[in-house]
Amino acid sequence: MNRIWSGCKLAIAFVLGLPFIVFLLPMWYVYVWSGSREGRPDPVLPWRSMTRREPQSRVVEEPARTETLREIPLAVAPSAGGVALVAGGGKRLGGAVSRDLAALGYRVGVLFHQDRAAAEDCVAAIRQAGGEAEALGVDLTDPGRMESCLDEAERRLGGVPEVVVNCAGLLLPTDPAQPDWEEMNAVLRVNLQGPMWFAMRVARRMRVADRQGLIVQVCDIWGERPLVGHAAYSAAKAGLLMATQALAREVGPGVRVNAIAPGAILPPEGDSGPLAEGFRKMLDRTPLAAHAGPEAVVHAVRYLLGARFVTGEVLHVDGGRRLL
Repeated sequence: MNRIWSGCKLAIAFVLGLPFIVFLLPMWYVYVWSGSREGRPDPVLPWRSMTRREPQSRVVEEPARTETLREIPLAVAPSAGGVALVAGGGKRLGGAVSRDLAALGYRVGVLFHQDRAAAEDCVAAIRQAGGEAEALGVDLTDPGRMESCLDEAERRLGGVPEVVVNCAGLLLPTDPAQPDWEEMNAVLRVNLQGPMWFAMRVARRMRVADRQGLIVQVCDIWGERPLVGHAAYSAAKAGLLMATQALAREVGPGVRVNAIAPGAILPPEGDSGPLAEGFRKMLDRTPLAAHAGPEAVVHAVRYLLGARFVTGEVLHVDGGRRLL
């Protein structure tokens, strides 16, 4: 009786399973055939995978990538003969940037407006240290003078600039009760219109010469928060920060445009007066509670030189002042 019952079960299983076997087996070969046409590897037969013993651990190596991707190098070696321009590069912060770029191997154009003596002193110090530099006059309120400055820089330094750092600025108070139109106009032109125009003209030359260029606008934190009594200055610096981002979109990928926003970096000239008092108050409200000196901005410029995938950014070098 048991044998009869076992035979019945086997017959029922065969009758029920036969349609699936008849249907699935041809479909399996159709699947293998279509995969081979598309270039897929042949699959493992199901009955083999069920009976095969798998090792306990197996290292799977990813196939090598065959497509070629455009990659931007994330580090740059110091220049071996490029041209760099530093506006306001004769003294204080600009002088430190000029000397450091020369130490990296750039031929530096130290741009000045009125203080020729400071620019020539900076050039002399660079040459004494074994670098190359030239003092070049520029006026950020005159488009013709800016264009002639670029022509002279190419002629005297031997090429189109690869790096431009703008450290120039004009800090004049704005009295809301009795504003001075000429002073306000000067502040806006020197701190916004001139640097923006100069950046556009030098970026055009970089792109025509097929150079990978860098433009750095040195602003300050008062472009992101108002400086009391200096409405025009804060407005101009805020505009320059936006111009930095706008130009970064317009002149890429060959040219990068970034900004540095320092805080308490250098005390104003002289130990007394409202500016000196304001600087001391700024230090009191700075989390790091000290001014870093020009080296902080020099290091920021060095970072941007090598950060080939950074553009349109504002690099804050303020000891955390903006957090308060």
